[in-house]
This record gives sequence, C-alpha cells and structure tokens, in this order.
Amino acid sequence: AEDRAKVVAAFEHWIAADGATSFLVECRSVSLRGDVRHLQWTVTPYREPGGPVRCLIAHARDVTGQVQWLERVKKSDGRHSAVLLSLLDPMVVIDGHGTVLEVSRSIEEGFGYAPEELIGKNINLLMPEPHRSQHDDYLAHYRATGQTWILNRTRRFEVLKKGGQPIQVELSVSRVDVPGESEPCFVGSFRDVSEDDDAAPEPGS
Repeated sequence: AEDRAKVVAAFEHWIAADGATSFLVECRSVSLRGDVRHLQWTVTPYREPGGPVRCLIAHARDVTGQVQWLERVKKSDGRHSAVLLSLLDPMVVIDGHGTVLEVSRSIEEGFGYAPEELIGKNINLLMPEPHRSQHDDYLAHYRATGQTWILNRTRRFEVLKKGGQPIQVELSVSRVDVPGESEPCFVGSFRDVSEDDDAAPEPGS
C-alpha cells in the first residue's frame, strides 16, 4: 500500500506541473509467481508536436540487486562501513548503470559533496562534458560487449567538484562480482593530483 501511494503521489506531482517533463518513480512490484522486485520507472509523456499528451510511455529498470545490496550493508555489523568511511582518498561504488551505491566520507573533503548527496545519483554528476553525456553509453557498451579500457588501470581525468570547479585526479576502477548478484558493481578510487600539476616545473626549466 505504501508503494502504491508513492506512485500515485508521483503522478499527482507530474499533473500539478502540467505534465511537461518525464519523471522517475521507484516501487516494488509483485510478479504472477509472487516474486517481489524493486523497479525504477521512467515515465515519459508522448504528444504530437504542439498537441496534448496522447499517452505515457513507461520504461522500468530492475534495481532489486542494488536495493538488496544496500540493505545488507545497512544490516552489517558496521565494519564494512567503518573501513569505507576511513579511507583517505575518495572512493565511489556504482552499479552497472552508473548509479552511486556508496561513497567514502572523504568524498566530502575532496569534492564538496556529502555522501547522501551522491548516493542514488548517476556518477556522471562528477563529470564534465562530453563525458557526462557519453558515460551511460560507455556503460551500455560494456554491458553488451564486456569491452572496456578503464578497468584495472590508473588513468588521469578531470572531474568536477560540487561548485563546478574542475580538478585533475588519477582514477582507478575495479570490478567487484558480489556473490548472489546478477550484475557486478564497480569501485572507483580518486587521487587529487592538481597540486602535483601546480608543483611541476615549467617546460624547459
């Protein structure tokens, strides 16, 4: 019942805003076999050019694995979270679709975001263009082909702090296959090298 009320509220909010844009809503759904799945719905209005809304197109993504993983972390004895929070270099855990599952506390000092501001958001929030617009395509390509150039190596990237300030980081990404989960997650560790660049000698010196 609480999930049904949440979905109704999402539609009412969309109607109150004149149905101008797409909206997201997450809820549990029960299959004919009685399986409970957590679904994230993207609902998009379809209209003829200049005309009224003809229908709504809803696309669902199964996020059951991510939700269950987060619930296990919350129910753990706290050692996992304590280790993560104590890391000096910012670290981010994402799922295969780019959604942030967990971050280290050091992300706040490094990038200006409190952990709760990033968890549940797309990791492309930290990226400048054109990578921000292309990152979902990178992940889709990896899911389809298993091919990537970033795993298990350290590369230098530009990322954006909360206020939009760019900084240079060294990024290392590794894949983690969680027992019992159908999809892997990915752990990215960031090291700020902006000061290294500032301290580098001028060419020819």
